[in-house]
Amino acid sequence: MPAGSKMDPPLAKAKPISASVITYLRRKTKQLEELLQPERGVRRSEKLCRHQVVQHIKRHNIVLKRELGEGAFGKVFLAECYNLCPEQDKILVAVKTLKDASDNARKDFHHEAELLTNLQHEHIIKFYGVCVEGDPLIMIFEYMKNGDLNKFLR
Repeated sequence: MPAGSKMDPPLAKAKPISASVITYLRRKTKQLEELLQPERGVRRSEKLCRHQVVQHIKRHNIVLKRELGEGAFGKVFLAECYNLCPEQDKILVAVKTLKDASDNARKDFHHEAELLTNLQHEHIIKFYGVCVEGDPLIMIFEYMKNGDLNKFLR
């Protein structure tokens, strides 16, 4: 940035947050990679049981409302999810669908779900779980009414 130029205040505030989130994600990714590496005398399944299990959500508890966009895996929808939180009958969620049902895509889907389940932080969008009853496979996330941080700051 040239000397004397002024940075937009919201962007100036967002930069340290982004760096700290990236640092956190790198640390958690490294921890998860280490977890998945075989150790002498310890089976992989014994190591994985120390972490949370992916929550499975029944398809009849998810009601799609409208399409929000499309990502690398498939379409993303706004939906209502029933019986997810004990304090609320239903909540708005974002539902990410898997468009490609190949074995590799399904494997990547399950791997991402496992990583997201163990990567919970107050500054990262909440991952609720998956629905693998029938097709398409879906992931259920917290719905952010203002969109992502990048869109919100612009």
